[in-house]
This record gives sequence, structure tokens and C-alpha cells, in this order.
Amino acid sequence: MVTVSDLVRFATIGDPLALNDDDSAGKASIFSPDHRQVAVVVRGGDLDKGTNGGSLLVYRTADLLDGAKPMSVTAFASATNAQPLAFVKWLADNETIVFAGSRGEAVTQVYRINVRTGKLDQLTHETSQISGYDIDPAGRKLIVSVVAASYPAASDPECRRTGCRVDASSLWDLDTGTYEGSNTLMVRDLHSGTIKALDNPEAKLATIKMCFDPQVSGGGISPDGRFVLRLCEHKAQVLPWWNGYSASPHLRACAKLWDRGCARQFMLFDLESGAVSWLSNAPAVYQQSDPVWIDGGRFLVLVGAVEPLVNVDAAEHARRAESLAVLLFDPRTNKTIRIARLDPRTANVTNTVWDEATQSLTVETRDENRTPLPTMRYRRAGNHWIARVVAASEAPTTIAAGVGLAIEQSLNDRPLLVVVNGQTGEKRTVLDPNPWLAERQLGKVEIIRWTNRDGKAWEGGLYYPPGYRTGVRYPLLIQTHGFDKSKFSMDGLSRNYAGRALAAQGVLVLQVNEKFLDVASTPAEYVTVQAGWEAAIDHLDTLGLIDRNRVGIQGWSRTGPQMGYALTHSAYRFAAGAFTETADFGWYWYMNAGAPDGPDALYGGAPFGGDIKGWLENAPTFNLDRVRTPMLMWGGNASSALWDWYAGLRKLKKPIELWDTPDAAHDAFQVGHRLLVNQLLVDWFVFWLKDEERTAVVPWNGETAASLAEQYARWRVLRKQQDEVLKTPRPPLLKWTPTPVGGGG
Repeated sequence: MVTVSDLVRFATIGDPLALNDDDSAGKASIFSPDHRQVAVVVRGGDLDKGTNGGSLLVYRTADLLDGAKPMSVTAFASATNAQPLAFVKWLADNETIVFAGSRGEAVTQVYRINVRTGKLDQLTHETSQISGYDIDPAGRKLIVSVVAASYPAASDPECRRTGCRVDASSLWDLDTGTYEGSNTLMVRDLHSGTIKALDNPEAKLATIKMCFDPQVSGGGISPDGRFVLRLCEHKAQVLPWWNGYSASPHLRACAKLWDRGCARQFMLFDLESGAVSWLSNAPAVYQQSDPVWIDGGRFLVLVGAVEPLVNVDAAEHARRAESLAVLLFDPRTNKTIRIARLDPRTANVTNTVWDEATQSLTVETRDENRTPLPTMRYRRAGNHWIARVVAASEAPTTIAAGVGLAIEQSLNDRPLLVVVNGQTGEKRTVLDPNPWLAERQLGKVEIIRWTNRDGKAWEGGLYYPPGYRTGVRYPLLIQTHGFDKSKFSMDGLSRNYAGRALAAQGVLVLQVNEKFLDVASTPAEYVTVQAGWEAAIDHLDTLGLIDRNRVGIQGWSRTGPQMGYALTHSAYRFAAGAFTETADFGWYWYMNAGAPDGPDALYGGAPFGGDIKGWLENAPTFNLDRVRTPMLMWGGNASSALWDWYAGLRKLKKPIELWDTPDAAHDAFQVGHRLLVNQLLVDWFVFWLKDEERTAVVPWNGETAASLAEQYARWRVLRKQQDEVLKTPRPPLLKWTPTPVGGGG
């Protein structure tokens, strides 16, 4: 059966998109410029060492279709929240690879390795953590983004001597010294050894909140080493005329989610002249791919971009507002050419490949339901671009050598690295990073769909226990926050879940794709999500799959407050609950967070004066007396984000357990953190939903028979508390009316 250890051990294929805990893989493989070699990154947890390891493998392209064996170039390991090995880049000499990595140090550095000789060089010796880098193909100029050092006022000698004026947006900022602002971008000339810091744009422009690392924004340094492209975020949530776009689902929704992600633009730095300018007057949107430099840095291509809506006639304004485009920028003249408009159904660009030899750009997209749209290829012919649909038999990453590498997987098939013959469509497995999974009983996963009382359609992935028996009603755990029906997953949507390990214990697990963006950040959001969860319970009950008296629910990140509302306002019974790395959106959290606008929109106003009515009626933490669900809570710095729930439920003598790991990532990453939170979740839900206790000691994290016995001794006390809670009627929901009692003074 699958265990928590298996969740941690599971290896992923692909170069991660970030140096932090974001484990998303951006590329399955990275071909050398001459396409004769291809690099692959494989990452997974090492239980014995307590680290996340990353291996860099290199294959000869000519051998891919003939059972190629990789050359293991190097391996790194991280004991922190940083990736062990990421951002792999080939240099133009076709034998040098540059990457960012951690070898057990607290700070990630940039390294260079020659795949022919094995010689490894460390290119940076930063004392502060780096968050990104880029290097030109010749290996001459290296840009490194260094995290700005910060410390709280309590550690500042000047503040301790004379005091400091508070200028923090949240209590967290004040206590930790984590203030808003960009990381420092350093430009290193690897030939001369000179180092120069680029000016932070937000230091000169009061409208900018921060600028991101090259890997976040894409583009980075141009191949000729002249330009640096950065993505910058404005302090204002939305610039007024940006509201006019209808093509981008993200631009339509992010303002409702008080997400400044809709207020981003690309900024271009000219290292030769020192000039800094906006790439375009249009916003940068999440749907677009990373910018692609072509012709050695002569031009820049953006796929899935939007065009400016100013200084155009009404007809062109309408066309630009409702369509995403493929754009070609000339950074030397600031001129823009539209190569094409994308399919109107496009919600996301999933892959973009430029082939210099054929002068063609291959673009993969999908719609709002994550369904792939026809792959398009745009070939440059002089000053024109010719578009055509790519045949299904053609590899999505077709290269000059005629083969491509891709990750092949499904809900029930573990990820494999396969080579695809671009001529014949023939496929062959190149790498199976988890052959041991063949020895595990996984149980099946299937897509299920249902509708709530208002007719809104929902969907999710249902994880069945291995050996599932028809006619048996199983306990159910609802895992929230989304569902990717195209991918195999051991845990669910994130590492904060324990999907297959819990299913192995005889629990049905439903990973839900919540449908609420149309009402996000309005008083209807909580009600809508609650109705979807309730409808899922009804649907599975009608199918005879679940025991509706044994339903648990887990919230993470955004869905924590939504789940809190359901636990305090729903008439449905939840037999167990867990909050992992989330906040309660209660009054205490609201003040700690600097009184952000989002909860005001959820509750109909700020918690002052007459608007406090919405808070009293709808904020979960003002209704804790109605909670009848035993709660497990875990998170990094959870003492502030969930303190309302913890202190309130303890006051009410209701079952609650809180775990706090101050240095944990938002999506549990360190091996020790994952073993802790995932095992706690499995034990917790099996205890409350099945009335069973684990007897076998898990050796990881130093667990002993005594510590395991102590865990269940604590929880039996909580069960007695729960028995007492259920003996009394549930208090009613209350309507509050602000009544003036006098005038001002």
C-alpha cells in the first residue's frame, strides 16, 4: 500500500519553474543548441538524508530512439525550502551547462559544469539567498537576483537606541523585517570579473511595488548581452484602462481577487545605454508564455499577450480587447508587430518553442477547461508569418533532429519521459523515475461531475481505495483548491495533501475543482463554494459510494476561509477537518495583515461601524460557537494566521490541535515538514473517520512507540471533548442589526 514515505520519495521529471518551494516543472528537457544532447532534471525526496535531491542527466539525441542510457552529470541536495537543482541552461559551446543549485548550504549558488570533462565551477559566492539568474549563450554576462537582507526593528541597533517610525504594511512585516521591495539584480562580467548592480525601478518610480526575477518574468538577459527584461508590479491594483480587456480570464478575475497580478508590465533595461523603459503600455497576463528572444537578441516574442487599447479606433479597440496575440518586439526601436491572434478560446499558453533553423514558432494552448486546443506553428517568410495547424502526429517539441521529449502521464498512469519520432509518431519510454510504483496498490482515480442546486457545474478527481468494493459506503475526505485532470498525482493538488496515502487506508478522497471565480471576493463566494461541496456529498451519497456521516474536509491557502465558512454555516455534518497553510480571514488576522481590501469585499465592508454587520454574520471566527468539527491545523507561522480558530475553540472547549513550523513553505517542501504534515493528516482523518489508530511506528522524523502512543492519548482526550460538544444543541445563526444609540461628539 502507498504510505506517506512514498509521497515524499516520488520523483518528478522536469526543470522547476522557481528556486523556492514551487515544484512545478516548466520543461521536460533542455536540448543543447546543436540538438545533439539533451539535459533532464529529476527530483525527489531522500528519506535517509532528509533532503530533496536533484540529478542532472544528459542523453545523446541520436540514441534516444535506441534505448539511450543517460550520463549522470551531477547531483545536488537541499535541506531547505530551496530547490536542489534548477534553471538549467546550455551555453553556445554545446558542452557547458549552467544551473542554480544547493549542496547543503543555506544559500543557493550558480554553477557551471562541462559535460565532457565533468569540471564543476561555482560562479557565485553570495551570502544572501539568490532567487534567480540568467546568462547569455556565450557565458560572458551573468545576472543574479539576490534577496534583499531584512531584519526586524527589534534587531536594528538604531531602532533599539532611538526608536523607529513604523512603516510596515502588516504585523508580519514589522516583526520579521520583511518589507516590500525588489531583490537586487547584479550583473557580472565573467571575463573581467566586474560586478554592477542594476538600479531597482521601484526606487525611482513611486508607482512600482516590486520587480521580479528573470525566471518569474521570463526573457532575462538577451543573447547578445545587451538587454535585460524584468516583470514589474504596480502598487495600484489595476490601471484604469486595463479594465477594458475581455480576452483574458485572469484579467477579468484578478481584480475581484484583489490580486495585483493584473497590474504587471515588462520593463526593459539597456545595459549599453543605461536606458530603462516599459516594453509596452499593455499589461502582462498570466496566460502568456515566457518571452522568447530570437535572432540572437534582435527581437523578442510574446505569445498570449494583449495589445494596448489606447490610440486606436473603435474597431481595432474591440479586436484587441477580445483577443490574445502573438507579438514581435524590436527593443532597439520600440516597434511592435502582431504575428497572429490566438484562438478566441485560449485561456492559457502551455508551451512555446522557437526553432531558429526553420524560423518557426510552435505554440500550444488550452481553454478554460484545460482542454488542449490545436497546436499552431508560425513560420517566418521574409517580413510575413505563415500560420498552420500542427498535425497530432507531430511532436509538440519537434526539433531539427526529428525527435522530441515529453512527459506522458494520466490520472492513473505514472509520469514517464518518452521520446517521440517527429516523422512517424513512434514513442518509446526513455526514463521511468518511479519504477517502484509498480509494486504499490494505487487504486483508480476517475473524473466525476455534479451540479449544485443552482445548476452550476462542478468536477473533481475521485481517488478510490485499493481493493474498492462495490456496495460498501466509505468515509470521504474532500481535498479543496483545484484539480488537474491531465496529471498523475500521489497527493492531490499540492504536497500539503496526502491523497493516495489516505486512500490506501480505506478513505475515498475527492480533489475538488471549485467554481467561484464569477463571484470571487463578493459575499456570494463563500455561499457558492459551500453549495458545491454540499452537492458533491449529495452526489456521492446518491451513488451509494460514501457514508455521509463520515465526511472530512481539508482547506489550503485560499480555500481555508471558504472551508471555515462551511464549518460554521453549513447544515451538513463534517466529522473531521484540517487547515494547512492558510488563514481564517477573521478580525485578528485582518488587523495583522494590515486591513487588506479582500475581506472587505467578502463581508460587505470593513469591520467598523455599520459594516461590521457582515463580519458578525459571515466571518467564520465570529461564529466559532457553531463549529462541531474536530480541527487539526498546521502551517508556517500558523500562530498568527489561524490564531482566532485556535484560541477560540480552546476557549469553547472544542477539539483543536495546532502545529507551527515557522520556516515551512506555503506548500510543504522540506522532507521533514512533509513527513510531519502528511502523516498527521493520514492519522487524523483515519482516527476521526474510521475510529482507527496506527500501531506501526514510522522511523522517519524520530518517531518512537512512546511518541505515537502520546499522540493518540492526546486525541482520545479530544474525542471526549467532541462527545461533550455533540451533547448540546448547535447554536443558531444570528442576524445582526446596527442600531444607533446617539449622535457624534
